[in-house]
Amino acid sequence: MKSVTTNTPLEFDESFEEHVAALYGELEQAIKWERPSILLAIYSSEFVRADAEDALTAELNKLGQTSIHYHVSGRDNADIALNLSQYPEINHTVFFVSGLQWGGGEDGGNAYRALNYRREYFVDYHIRVIFWITEEEAVALPNLAPDFWAFRHRVIEFFELPAPKRAAEIEDELYWASNEERALRQDTDSKIAYREALLKDFDETRETLTTRADLLSSLADLYWVKRDYEKSADLWRQTRRLAERLKDARLRVACYIGLGNIYRTIGWYKRGTTAFQRAIELDPASIPAYTGLGIVYRILGRYDEAINIYQQVIDRNVNEASPYNGLGWVFLVLGRHDEARNAFLHAIELDPKYISAWNGLGKTYASIGRNDEAIAAFRQAIKLDPSFTFSWNSLGGILMDLGNASDAVKAFEEAIRIAPQTASSWNGLGSVYTRIDQRAEAIDAFQRAIKLEPRAAEAYNGLGFAYACQGRADEAIASYLEAIELDAKYALPHYNLGKIYSQLGRDDEAVASFQKAIRLGPGSGSAHVSLAACQRKRGKSAEAEKQLAIARQLIEKEKEYERALYASVCGKTDEALALLSIALNKKQVPKSWACLDPDFGSIRDDPRFLALTGEG
Repeated sequence: MKSVTTNTPLEFDESFEEHVAALYGELEQAIKWERPSILLAIYSSEFVRADAEDALTAELNKLGQTSIHYHVSGRDNADIALNLSQYPEINHTVFFVSGLQWGGGEDGGNAYRALNYRREYFVDYHIRVIFWITEEEAVALPNLAPDFWAFRHRVIEFFELPAPKRAAEIEDELYWASNEERALRQDTDSKIAYREALLKDFDETRETLTTRADLLSSLADLYWVKRDYEKSADLWRQTRRLAERLKDARLRVACYIGLGNIYRTIGWYKRGTTAFQRAIELDPASIPAYTGLGIVYRILGRYDEAINIYQQVIDRNVNEASPYNGLGWVFLVLGRHDEARNAFLHAIELDPKYISAWNGLGKTYASIGRNDEAIAAFRQAIKLDPSFTFSWNSLGGILMDLGNASDAVKAFEEAIRIAPQTASSWNGLGSVYTRIDQRAEAIDAFQRAIKLEPRAAEAYNGLGFAYACQGRADEAIASYLEAIELDAKYALPHYNLGKIYSQLGRDDEAVASFQKAIRLGPGSGSAHVSLAACQRKRGKSAEAEKQLAIARQLIEKEKEYERALYASVCGKTDEALALLSIALNKKQVPKSWACLDPDFGSIRDDPRFLALTGEG
């Protein structure tokens, strides 16, 4: 098996607190000596940024300092230095700046160029600031603002684990589900208590090191199952230190795989990649290390590399089920459904109890409209492990798409019964309630999802749509904007926001939102339809026709509701009403939203439309 190497040093023992302390130390000295401080904090998770800002704010308050959040949102506030210099309490303020990439202008560089032009302001006005920048912004900054870059005092990279209460709730479709791993999910608390009791009974002597290491590694696995990622990571680090003392290469490999799984699970893909690569360097035949690396490559969209990784494992061991399962998930994402189906079936043939492969097979069948087979596959996954919420949520999702709302509700409620703290299950339940116009229940479900995961953009988008269905436009807009703030690359809230703006007659804002949705999700025919309708309202007929021509190439792949919108905007009233009837019967949207959807403006007064939507 070909070795995967890396020269990147791993610093797994760096702590979140150490980085916060480093930032605070710089600011403390700047405050003491009344001098400026320009700090750059590179991050890849909003969880870590928020935790760091909270911790810094608490410490700065003790120094009589106020922290001010400054988010660049467009051209109007792209000149950061100028705006900060005009703040009245500048000597008692530390600014947290984010969003450089959203400053507008050619290649999105306005904010960078303004920093370069007014770099002296930070010195002249003794501004103390932390720039929170993504890895992408960190690349752009020295290129677009080289002189400002030279002004920086320190750069800190935040790559630590977020606190468990803020960690992203994970539904891992690549649940590797061997018999041993399934066993970890049973009686987890009692297994943890037993192993922790054993550890207390062992003195840390040379003779007990191996036993301690085995207990620590099994505890790390158990805490990972419980989603206590910080505790799990700490246990893996302890195990790694013992493995190094014991010169146990096998155990060191297990530690890097365990840490890689944690980083992958919480979205720290760069760190996850490096961990799996280090495991492969130590053991080029490690199948779990290769499969873990394949998962990360798939998530990052590095599909050719993922396929190559899995194929390497297959070439070495043709009877191993996990690489076929991994290939199946990659092919599914790529829309190569026949290959995905064959890969999942091969994995199941090798291991009939492989839950991830059954779920993948179900997703594949659902993608090609073979709904009965999809439901059967999800039910088989549930039969193998009724405690795995991903299977229940997948079943609920397809039942919802088929219009079987009552059984969909039951599936999501079962997922919630099994794991009440799983935000995605509440989100799914909220989506079903929205479609069947149980508005209060929908809002409650989405709010529960948000309470469990305050930075879940999908839940905010769902909440916004639930508000929109009630005609609560201001609350819908606020929820959509929150979703966008949390995930700027999430196309759907931009599209939904455009709908509300169009409904309110704010057509310029609607056009901007639809255009953003199209840039983020260029395969959406419905976004082109809505943009066309809005351009037509603005008297731009040529642009409207251009958008409809694009939509024509995309819309047939979408659901009946979206096709009804297209027909309506094209003036095909009978076709629009026929498709809308099917869509409402399938509960693709609630009737309350169909009544409000601005793209039905041309047929809204038709008695047949009023009868369909219950408004007649």
